[in-house]
Amino acid sequence: MRTATIVTSSTLATIAALHVGWGCGASFPFDDREQLADSVAGSSATPGRRDCLAVAGLLACAAGLVADVLPLGTTPRRAG
Repeated sequence: MRTATIVTSSTLATIAALHVGWGCGASFPFDDREQLADSVAGSSATPGRRDCLAVAGLLACAAGLVADVLPLGTTPRRAG
């Protein structure tokens, strides 16, 4: 596997994990949810659990596509 593939898929997977944490109520890397909302979303309210987990799922799928570990054909992989 090429270095760029490993770095990209690992980064996407890490960002997915961060979204799972946010969906579960974590405020990392900030002290509280208000600071997180202001820095990440630019508002006073954080997105809901379902929204965070949906983004995490999409990022995990993207990581799988980049790493070529999803059992998909060439056409769906290119579309992804």
